[in-house]
Amino acid sequence: QLSHLTAIASRDSAASDAGTLHAEVLYTSGNVTLGNVSAGSKIEEVMITVHTGFDGAGASMSVGDDADNDRLFQDAYVDLTSAGSYVVNPSYIYQGALDSANTIKVFQNAGTSTQGNATVTVTYS
Repeated sequence: QLSHLTAIASRDSAASDAGTLHAEVLYTSGNVTLGNVSAGSKIEEVMITVHTGFDGAGASMSVGDDADNDRLFQDAYVDLTSAGSYVVNPSYIYQGALDSANTIKVFQNAGTSTQGNATVTVTYS
């Protein structure tokens, strides 16, 4: 019988930085998994900071999940050729019961670029 037990932590609260996922993305990185969020997690902000511009044609970057590659951040919102920070506030709530349904990824295609790097940060609650 477990009725006398009280939950004092969840997967998210036990993490050292539970409300933020981030990754450095190089032009050679391809798709990058940022991490999983729990069911009920609300994505509040996605920021892509381009440090070195991508110098080739066809470079693109979006943030989402396997079901929708640009659910959280569409490629149209970032200029990969220009250094700077690009922010969206999607307010999306993940409801998936499986971790795989709640896996957030960066979908990056360097096109013909020979350089380029960015930091992708996702803030959630």
